[in-house]
Amino acid sequence: MTTKIKTILLTAIFVFGLLTGLQAQEKYEFAIVSFYGYDMTIEISIDGKDFKSIKVPKTEKMGWRDANPVLKEIKNMNNEGWEIFNTGITSGSTADNVNYTFFLKRRRN
Repeated sequence: MTTKIKTILLTAIFVFGLLTGLQAQEKYEFAIVSFYGYDMTIEISIDGKDFKSIKVPKTEKMGWRDANPVLKEIKNMNNEGWEIFNTGITSGSTADNVNYTFFLKRRRN
């Protein structure tokens, strides 16, 4: 193989790799949705800029570990283009003190 052909092949591979890398870097917004079962509060933080706290009214059928209120909120966010990419559960000093955390992302417009 001549030097000219090697140079052309290496340049083509480099350009192809560069273009592939540029396409893979999509811009996302990130959100953290936390549900604190002990005080029935949902907290939503979007990109560390927007924050809201929702107090969930407790019903007789609902226990402290009932995550349905936060799942309803996640479903609403899914309809807005958010998707879950990770979750976490932590518990405090008692079994009733359970916190659910959801990590979401969506493409920026």
